[in-house]
Amino acid sequence: MLELCWEERDGPPVTEPTTRGFGTRSVIASIGSQLGGRADFDWRTEGLLCRLTVPLEQASAQLLNDDQDRLPAAAGQVR
Repeated sequence: MLELCWEERDGPPVTEPTTRGFGTRSVIASIGSQLGGRADFDWRTEGLLCRLTVPLEQASAQLLNDDQDRLPAAAGQVR
């Protein structure tokens, strides 16, 4: 598993939003649908704590597929 933690602090007080914005929805969809992981948000007063957890096997396979899609096809090869 890969776990990435984002911790905000020493900023203005934070309150949990009443709706999810585009960025939050995008992160949740990308981590969940594309990488098979999860995104957790803890809206603490002192700052947001965001934890992204992704299984490495799934992430590696998706990154490999993405790289293959970006590479130009060799002459004579059909994708």
